[in-house]
Amino acid sequence: MAGRQMSGGLKCCITGLIVVAAIVVLLVVAVVIVLNMTPAQLKLTEIEVGGVTLTDLGLADTKLIDIIKQLKELTSVKGENIVKNPFNAEEEKIKAEEDLRGSSAGSNYSIIFTENVVYPNSYVKTFKDTTLAYIVDKAITDTSKDSDDKLASELKESGVSVKEITIGKTCDVGTLSIVAQLNVKKYLEEASIPNLFDLDGIYLTVNATFTVGEEGENAGKMQAESKEILINGTNNAITKALVKAVSKTFSDSTGEDLGQAMASAISSVVNHLGFIGSSTKDDDGISLVPTYGMSGVIEHYLTVITHTSIEE
Repeated sequence: MAGRQMSGGLKCCITGLIVVAAIVVLLVVAVVIVLNMTPAQLKLTEIEVGGVTLTDLGLADTKLIDIIKQLKELTSVKGENIVKNPFNAEEEKIKAEEDLRGSSAGSNYSIIFTENVVYPNSYVKTFKDTTLAYIVDKAITDTSKDSDDKLASELKESGVSVKEITIGKTCDVGTLSIVAQLNVKKYLEEASIPNLFDLDGIYLTVNATFTVGEEGENAGKMQAESKEILINGTNNAITKALVKAVSKTFSDSTGEDLGQAMASAISSVVNHLGFIGSSTKDDDGISLVPTYGMSGVIEHYLTVITHTSIEE
């Protein structure tokens, strides 16, 4: 009798384990099935978060498992692995003050977003890309909320800080890489979106090419075109969705998407500093015979002939 009771108890125990195991398997299968479905298949596309839907962001047909993987990829990258050409603020402050000494820039660098930096004479100045990055970052910091430059104001309001500008040259085409950090926590708080991944900021990398005019009204002027934009060094569906969301803010202000707005901003700053090119100069560094164009571009450096109160 005791043996039969023991056998019956063991049978019930085994049956219970089988049922639990079956439920676990079914749950796992259900989770796997759900994870391999898209928001469109799950009828989730029109649910609004922060005023936008998954359809708006272009994620309606992306599998949930891919969204999770891409989010993990996006949030696991460290800033030091993205910023390849960082600047030392203390060192570049000294260089920037030396390069801009005697000009109309003074101590408030925000002028470079809206008008030419004017010197007493037409000097030949060579700016290193790390110095340019410092100047642009300080210009954003110095920009007031009521600035006439909409892009500069938007960058300021968005908590954008410039971490890197890298200048390169391939044959007769220049390359421009801009890395900026965006205060994403501010966006999440304003949109009432939970900060699930404890993000303080994300890194935007804009890769662009540029040319420099040789004559006419474009002589010495940089014209940059955005080619690629990355977030935290990645380019996937989540990245594109974030770029699309952030770009809307900038396009409303500038009429350009985020990548082109950033490329145009750097072009504008460089053009306000002077005309890109090369020139013979006297002992005081004053330009004698300038030649405008890509001759003023080498790896990590831009040479400009500065603006004067009376343009040549």
